[in-house]
Amino acid sequence: MDSLLRRNDLNGLLIHSLLEPAVIINKQGTICSENQAWLELRTRNDANVRGVSSDQFLDLYKDQDKFTVGIVSVLTGGLPAFHYDAVHPSKEGDQFFTIRVTPIKNEHSNIEGALIVYCNITAQKKLEQTLRNGAEQYRLIAEHSQDTIKVTDIHGKIEYASPSHKKIFDYMDETTDIFEFIHPDDVEKFKSIYQDILQTKESQMLEFRKKYSDGVWGWLEASCSPVMSEEGTVQNIIVVSRDISDRKKYERELEYMAFHDFLTGLYNRRKIRMFMEEALLEASQAGQRVGFIIMDLDKFKTINDTYGHDVGDLMLKEFSRRLLHCRREGDAVGRLSGDEFAIVLKDLKGDEDVNYYIRQFMCSLTEPCFLPDTEYNIQVCSSAGYAIYPDHGDTVVKLVKHADIQLYKEKRRRIKLGIPRKTFKKFQIK
Repeated sequence: MDSLLRRNDLNGLLIHSLLEPAVIINKQGTICSENQAWLELRTRNDANVRGVSSDQFLDLYKDQDKFTVGIVSVLTGGLPAFHYDAVHPSKEGDQFFTIRVTPIKNEHSNIEGALIVYCNITAQKKLEQTLRNGAEQYRLIAEHSQDTIKVTDIHGKIEYASPSHKKIFDYMDETTDIFEFIHPDDVEKFKSIYQDILQTKESQMLEFRKKYSDGVWGWLEASCSPVMSEEGTVQNIIVVSRDISDRKKYERELEYMAFHDFLTGLYNRRKIRMFMEEALLEASQAGQRVGFIIMDLDKFKTINDTYGHDVGDLMLKEFSRRLLHCRREGDAVGRLSGDEFAIVLKDLKGDEDVNYYIRQFMCSLTEPCFLPDTEYNIQVCSSAGYAIYPDHGDTVVKLVKHADIQLYKEKRRRIKLGIPRKTFKKFQIK
């Protein structure tokens, strides 16, 4: 798979779909891609970035050691993610942001860079300050906020909800409990945040799902902050939320690219290895067997040379589709490289399960492969080799090696016996 950071067109399309300021940097801290919101933030009358023309992201925050150290820790694998609160002075006044830094990994689990997203929490900060001053004007601030704002007691009972709920969710919550309408899998996490705030008296961030008026679950990011009494106890909790569904979609697409083959949509080598490791662990605990098959297209290079690489790509896609069609539920199919594919079969009864899959797939190849936008059907043949855990090895490396050896033994056996290897036949469509 090509480097994720080199896919400028795709990354540019995805990052520009985010409404929040966002930037992608490589492992050296060089800016690879940014959206319009980030460019506008960068060119404002901001003391942090004024006069800076460097493409080095860390140069923009030279005076903020904690932030730069956190980014370096993410880029070097020291932290899985990092949040940082920053102030950006501007002509309109101080702008407050929570900056979220998450790593971007390639198919080998190596960190290639980071996605940095700015969440504007200015309204929340002003509301916190107003509440601490004991004033009632917080409603004026909340009513003009583009985020949804709730003020609750320490148990989650809602004392105030901003009008922006109507605009964003197309309805006003009639409930007095903040935990209603939250996805069941996220409720306990939300309640745990409240407990953490009561114990630490510090702000907390979380992501959760909430049902919109159309019944769809949307992703929100919430900043939960305590409001302290004069006695130093938590009196209220302010919850400021914003929709991050686009960002979550972008992150899912990045994750998909990290684990799937770009051409066929099958699992890539990295994901197949992870799947095998998990399958072997489960099998060792349950006393089960796991099968691993390697298959390739016979003389795939001849197809490319005869028809061109575009047709070769279509052939790989059709080959992949037939592999998927023959698999059992719970098995994994992946493309290792070029014309080499892998199948992982869990909970085997014996060799017959592996042989049954191979026979079923070979039978599927007796039907010529129809390739869209071409004038030919093409028939191909395949070779296969397999290994079974624990019979042929107890590690991924040993099983892959055994299956690979068996694949090439099968090729030599067919040549020795004089079995014709039908590379491909072309059938013109009538």
